Amino acid sequence: MIEQPQIFTFYSFKGGVGRTMALLNIAYGLVAKGRNVLVVDMDLEAPGLSGFMNRGKEIPHFPRHDMLDLLQWAKSTAVQVTEDSPLDPSSLPPLSDYVVSVLPEKLANLPHKHCELGRLDVLPVEVDREFYDRLPSVGVTNMNRETLLRVGSLLNAWFTSRRFAVDIPDYYGPVREEERTALYDYVLIDSRTGSTEVGGLCIGPLSDQLVILCGLNDQNIEDTRHFLIEVGLLTSPSEFSPELSKPSLFVASPVPTGELLLKTVRLARLTKALGKPAVELTYHPQMALMETIFVRDYSEDDLTRRYQKLLDQILDRAGDRVDFDPMLLKALAEQEPFSSAIKASLRDLLRSASVTQQSSMLFLAINQIQLDSIAENDDFQLFDRICRALAEDDTSFEFSVLARWADVLKRWQECSSDSELAVKRISAAIDCVNRIVNSARASSNWRAQALLNRGVLFGKQGQIENEIADYTAVLEMPGLPADHVARALFNRGVVFGQLNDVDREIADFTSVIGLVNVPKLYLADAQLARGLAFLKRIALDRAIEDFTAVVELVGGTEKQSAEALFFRGVTFGELGEVDRELADYSAVIKMVNAPKNLKADSLNRRGWNSLMADQRDEAIVDLREAASLADKSANILGNLGVAFLVSGDVDAAMATFDAAMEVATPDELVAIEKDLDDVIVKYGTLPGADEVRSRIKANCANAKH
Repeated sequence: MIEQPQIFTFYSFKGGVGRTMALLNIAYGLVAKGRNVLVVDMDLEAPGLSGFMNRGKEIPHFPRHDMLDLLQWAKSTAVQVTEDSPLDPSSLPPLSDYVVSVLPEKLANLPHKHCELGRLDVLPVEVDREFYDRLPSVGVTNMNRETLLRVGSLLNAWFTSRRFAVDIPDYYGPVREEERTALYDYVLIDSRTGSTEVGGLCIGPLSDQLVILCGLNDQNIEDTRHFLIEVGLLTSPSEFSPELSKPSLFVASPVPTGELLLKTVRLARLTKALGKPAVELTYHPQMALMETIFVRDYSEDDLTRRYQKLLDQILDRAGDRVDFDPMLLKALAEQEPFSSAIKASLRDLLRSASVTQQSSMLFLAINQIQLDSIAENDDFQLFDRICRALAEDDTSFEFSVLARWADVLKRWQECSSDSELAVKRISAAIDCVNRIVNSARASSNWRAQALLNRGVLFGKQGQIENEIADYTAVLEMPGLPADHVARALFNRGVVFGQLNDVDREIADFTSVIGLVNVPKLYLADAQLARGLAFLKRIALDRAIEDFTAVVELVGGTEKQSAEALFFRGVTFGELGEVDRELADYSAVIKMVNAPKNLKADSLNRRGWNSLMADQRDEAIVDLREAASLADKSANILGNLGVAFLVSGDVDAAMATFDAAMEVATPDELVAIEKDLDDVIVKYGTLPGADEVRSRIKANCANAKH
């Protein structure tokens, strides 16, 4: 990939060969491939590029200063710069005074599939601003060779060092200062025709490479050849073995579509005269009648394909190509960790102008890399850029990308420590989902998924009514698969539960359970949730029925089974069936893949039961293991402290209570004191209990302040 701006001068000895429109079509084509481009009108006596951009309203207005003004600055500065008095970089004129950006709507229709859309700026010549007075005052024709070289070097320094502000989404948050501005990737200069000082300036010290356009008649070929020899670009006078002193690309233009034999002869003559074959731009009658950005407005035209071939050659000459990396495909397919090498490959691929598999690789990346494995802002920004680029492509996976993009933003919000950024990221996620919901091309299946996802996002924003409305909208859509209906009912039931609307909560979970062909995972979740709702309502027998159904369900997950066992144990405890309660906790503890938090809670409850049954050693063993699984759980640490008090180990009890109080909320402090009171009722006065109460009261007082 290129690391600094590449300056290409477009030159023709004769006019009428489509030089300016070739430059503009290449510029727009580069922007479509994610490149940031500055086009410069240095055809000072006949600034056609500026006129086209103004008449076609490609630009909103002219900048404060134009190319004549910049040339005047370079001329006056050139005489001041010496070895003893070098140029001060901070004295260079600001970019914003001289360039204007092409309007976004003029770039929106570029076929920029699978990559970020670039930026296009113009440094024009304003003919209506005292042009004929200002042109002679620049005095290019009066400059000697040394002054021209200095002016060219100054302009080159200006073009290659100017940085523009980068548009960063507000949900990115703080970024490094150097990421807020960027250099251009390409500077394309439209040069004066013929043998002029300006032409010599453009093809000499100012540019890195040349794009030389030439017609096929003898006058064009011979005059172009003689000019290149005269200025030292063709260093060999032999017609058969010319050598260019500056990297150059020849373009034959315009090439007629008929007269095949004569055309072949003339193209061979051009190749022989210049020593290398030329890229061909075909004649198009519209070019004689109206200047046109073919790469944007006529993407399927033959001339557009010709421009694309020229663009590909320019990218090659700039070293601006990315080769397909099979190791990246292997790494993504095998879901390797999100390494710096994978990130670098994806950044290159995102700006690739040529890799055929680009879209597939990027799509694979955003789907294969596990979102829960990343937490750094830079990684989220890379994901966001990939999703943004892919989402611009109106293809069959457009909606998949938008849905995944929303997932990325939701995960980013979950990792946010800044509440304002969290809100912005959720809002951006909702915008992604809205693009699916509001698209006329989205199928009912995609709209249903989008509404389900948007409901979840509304819930994160606390917009409960909107959340319920989205789930209800899904349920009102006919012909949806059972998993969509089940998810909508389940999510809505959860929201009703949060609102303490237990009747409607139970009704939605019951509807999920009654669905035909409902996936087993949804069935288990619904029965678990309904069991918990029955537990809230103190309908304990019905709660046990639901928990038991999950335990006995074939096709559920081990996590679901562990949850069902744990809550069934809790329910048995409410019924006073201690043996069955402990049996369920023990079953969870023995499960290899049960979640750590459920194992910890089961050990905690079994340990407390042991303590209340005067099995002190067993209680401490269980509670110690629970504390090791549940890092800094105030409840578990409080219970372990009580167990130490009962066993007479006051020092261990005090240390454990102190650890609990460091992390406990005021409500948890109250619960710890209540557990201590319950144990004192059973065991009588315990040494150290008063000190524990005193510390709890002190912590509660501190919490109030």
